[in-house]
Amino acid sequence: NVCHTTTSHYTQTAGDSHNSTTNCTYCHKHNGTSGSTAFGASGDCLSCHATAQGARRAITPELGSATTYKSHHVTGVAITKWQCILCHAEGDWSTGGVSTLHTGTSGQPIYLRNVDTPAAAGTNGNAGTNYWAISTSWTNTDYTNLDTFCMKCHDAGGAAGLAVNTTTTGLTLNPGAGSAQALDPFNDTETNGYDQVARTRQTDVDTQFNSTNASHHAVKGQRYTVSTYLFTASKFNTFNTLNGTQVKDTSTLHCHDCHYRDGHGTANSEYMLQNSTGADTLWTTSTYGCVKCHISSYYGTTHTNGNTKDFSTTAGSTGLTARTTGNGNITGIACMNCHNVGATGWAGIHGGGNTYVDGAGATQTTYRFMPGMANSKYEPAGWTTTGAVTTCYTNANTSWTGCNQHSGGVNPGSGNNPRPARPLQY
Repeated sequence: NVCHTTTSHYTQTAGDSHNSTTNCTYCHKHNGTSGSTAFGASGDCLSCHATAQGARRAITPELGSATTYKSHHVTGVAITKWQCILCHAEGDWSTGGVSTLHTGTSGQPIYLRNVDTPAAAGTNGNAGTNYWAISTSWTNTDYTNLDTFCMKCHDAGGAAGLAVNTTTTGLTLNPGAGSAQALDPFNDTETNGYDQVARTRQTDVDTQFNSTNASHHAVKGQRYTVSTYLFTASKFNTFNTLNGTQVKDTSTLHCHDCHYRDGHGTANSEYMLQNSTGADTLWTTSTYGCVKCHISSYYGTTHTNGNTKDFSTTAGSTGLTARTTGNGNITGIACMNCHNVGATGWAGIHGGGNTYVDGAGATQTTYRFMPGMANSKYEPAGWTTTGAVTTCYTNANTSWTGCNQHSGGVNPGSGNNPRPARPLQY
């Protein structure tokens, strides 16, 4: 900087912490045509963030490729700066450059855009309305704001206020709730390399998490009001949620109690889920993310009275046929055989408030995340009574029978390991 006396960060006589570990010419190519623009920044999100920038880790590698990363937030297309700017308010959605929120100063918050209510072109708008400032200390408030941010795309209407255009050369303002662009806001393929299911839209988890649903993981509100039944029966691990409290019946959760926090992609796990230790590691039967909270000594094969046939883990397999071979299911997670909130569709484990017709022809409500992918006609007889005989109905049957997925017609929750008795609502 021996020539520069009026640059914003480094001059002949002074410097600051702006990207202090990176050479100036990595972003500023010094190839402009006039004195005022010769040293202008010419890199974009992907090139600058391919390496660590001060305290910011390298981000571009997390977006990955089919060969380096298992799960991606943007799938099947070449990623551009426009997908970055859709989520990150540090980018100016109208120009593709940086906004004034992009200070380049170490330790600043992450600014996440409200894609339902973006600011006017060329402006930042207001925190809490047009964007959320997520601090680097990750407080409970930050996680709550992150949940809200996620559900601005993952709701019934999708990204109603801003989405990547159909040629991925810019962003479309106000595509409209429920429009094709709003429901596929990254303009990508909505699929992945492992289950290879072609989805038509991003998952509406906002509706699945409604606290009025018969089953829901407690992100938008508590599911239960007392912890008498499961917590006192020692059916939870000793584990603190991101709220900072021990998990129990009355706990509330955040999206990233289950999903890996970086939001860009995971190198090893599927669906950007953590395993039971919180790691980005492909799970096994004993390391499902489910058993991060739910005690594995009970919610495993013991839960089916020792029968192992339904505990088929097909994670890591490619394609529908491979993942559903034997007693597997498309998610690769055996728990979903029984728990997926029937009639909800993809990712029913978030929650749902539906009804279904059981194997005896009665209309039932989807309590306790049932039925799942292998017991679509589940008849919930006696499920509030300790040791009650409970049978299953699977897709292989044409009428109500004993569960044919367990040799000898084993009844879940009976025998030496009865379920703890508890009301459907409490």
